[in-house]
Formats: sequence, C-alpha cells, structure tokens
Amino acid sequence: MKVINSLAFKYVLKNKKKSLSIILGIMVVTILVVTAITFLSSYQQYLAESIRNKKNWEISIKNIPYADTYKIMENKNIKEMSITRKIGTAR
Repeated sequence: MKVINSLAFKYVLKNKKKSLSIILGIMVVTILVVTAITFLSSYQQYLAESIRNKKNWEISIKNIPYADTYKIMENKNIKEMSITRKIGTAR
C-alpha cells in the first residue's frame, strides 16, 4: 500500500496541471449533479404543495357496490358526484 501511495503522490507532483484539471473537473461535475438533484427535489415539493392547495379534488373509484356509492353520496364533504356504469361493448 505504501508503494502505491508513493507512486501516486510522485505522479501528482510530476503532472501538476493534469492533476489539477482532473480535480477541478470532478468538483464541477459534483456541483452540477448536486444542483440538479436539488432543483428537481424542490420542484417536486412545489408540485406537491400546489396540488394540496387545490380546492376541488376529483377521484375515480371502480368496481364498488351501489350500497357503498350511497354511503359516499351521503358524506357532507362531497358536493358533486356522478355515477357511471359500464354496460359492455356492442358487436
């Protein structure tokens, strides 16, 4: 391990410009990746908050019995409701 470290250190000292450019490149790429992840995360939180602040919500429930639909209709928080029934397709 000591031999590898000494060879690496000698290489860095011998090629200062190349080593410096590699280090700067790694730093720039790391900063860009962290920035992109931060922007995407904050945009995702913004979208979630804007959806939560909507006043009107829509929901679609499939394959429930009619007795349960009447329970949903009697809920005081529900203002409008439409019921559809899939009959099938014609030949």
